Amino acid sequence: MLGIPVFEMGERVRVVVRLRYRIANQSVKWFYDLYRPDEVFDRAFESACAEAQEKTGLPLYIGRAEE
Repeated sequence: MLGIPVFEMGERVRVVVRLRYRIANQSVKWFYDLYRPDEVFDRAFESACAEAQEKTGLPLYIGRAEE
């Protein structure tokens, strides 16, 4: 798990990662893949919206992309 902020200057959230490796030129190259980053973003977005609504006391409107 990594603890990283989803939004700049935001609080850190735990993100599950998969540790991977490749052998290239007789050396091991390590890297990681975020597991389900879409779900992590959705939870962080919902949390940020709820916080904004609570702190401002204003209604929250969420639009959708034009088709």
